[in-house]
Amino acid sequence: MGEFYYWDDTIKKIINEKYILIYGAGMMGNALYRCLSEEPYNKNILGFIVEKKDNNPSNIGDVPVMDLN
Repeated sequence: MGEFYYWDDTIKKIINEKYILIYGAGMMGNALYRCLSEEPYNKNILGFIVEKKDNNPSNIGDVPVMDLN
């Protein structure tokens, strides 16, 4: 039960932010992107941050994937 509370609290913090960057461009990063950019949140995601860009796409949709280094 505590896990769901943590998730709910985290989502509330995220949806109140004006600028959002997602760390990771894999399966979970894509899932978070879809969750936040579609209804009911409709958030504007500025980009994805990854440690090694060479293992990732240059964009996901129209959102850039940027190297942390």
